[in-house]
Amino acid sequence: MIHRPGTITMPRSAGVGRIEIRVPVSASPEFALMLLVLHRSIRYRSAVPDLTLKAIIGAETGQQTAAHAFAGWISRYMAVDLVDSAEFDHQGIHATANRRLTLGVDSDVAAVILMDADMIVCNSLAPALDLDPEKPEIGGVIAHVPPKMTVADWGELFRVLDIPSPAMDCRYTGWPSMFPPGLQTDESAAIAPPYFNYGFIVLSRSAIESVRRCLLHSGDHYREALERLYPGSAMFHSQIRLTLAITEIGIPYQTLGMRYNFPNDARLEALHPLELADARVIHLLRRSDAYDKQLIYRDFQSLQNFVARALQDTGAVNVAARSVAPLLGEIRAELDRHPLPLELAPAHWQW
Repeated sequence: MIHRPGTITMPRSAGVGRIEIRVPVSASPEFALMLLVLHRSIRYRSAVPDLTLKAIIGAETGQQTAAHAFAGWISRYMAVDLVDSAEFDHQGIHATANRRLTLGVDSDVAAVILMDADMIVCNSLAPALDLDPEKPEIGGVIAHVPPKMTVADWGELFRVLDIPSPAMDCRYTGWPSMFPPGLQTDESAAIAPPYFNYGFIVLSRSAIESVRRCLLHSGDHYREALERLYPGSAMFHSQIRLTLAITEIGIPYQTLGMRYNFPNDARLEALHPLELADARVIHLLRRSDAYDKQLIYRDFQSLQNFVARALQDTGAVNVAARSVAPLLGEIRAELDRHPLPLELAPAHWQW
């Protein structure tokens, strides 16, 4: 087997080719620790035999020194791709999110997974990877709520872009408890197109190649329409662009259970208890007084404190903590062997 920089190798099982996971990040110590935790949880929990983790790093023009230092440090554990600084200046965090879908794909890659850095793998990912690399197939977890768009708004967007409307056969995973009171008894409010949360999306090699070509050709057209029609949903425009590409190309899609992208949200824990019981990936998405991801990953001691507290709690944070607890010693040892470069490590970091 060829050992690539940043490749995690495990005993090979039949039927799964090389998988590439793409994660968008900024050059900060918090993201460095997030990526190290994600890397270790994938290594020990994912049950994927041949997997490459790739960090898509974005930074403004004045932060390029830190970005290159970050890339050099994290390249011990994964492949890296640096987003053009001018592009990041123009698009902000959308530049790294979009880059995940417009990068080329190596011929030996069977599938690409889009993930976020604030995720912890707790169990096997293999069941989600039953894709034919030669066929355009995509799977993901539908977003919890719409991006400030109604069913009619989706229809108008497809009409303006001259894209045939999809079947609207998906359902927002946060309905009804995450919807306004007036919509919690209206089942039509739950109807959705293939609008996936970016935390976990699997694309066969054929699918991501098709999406890449579509976005390189039509991505600016999509962006201009979204900015004109729905400026209030700007935070979600990158996710919407993928929905538009899937629909325009006609890629077959499947919805994955919440187990592959389960956030630390009590409302979703109550809605999907069976998915939580079989959680494969926990997404530390929500920020609360008890669990703020910016504080969880502030330094190693903060990560330890999170694990200790969450082990006494219930729900998604408990599942995450049980996955991370056995890895703490190895994570600490890595940080001792390879301290963050001075360009990244603030004074508050304590090892």
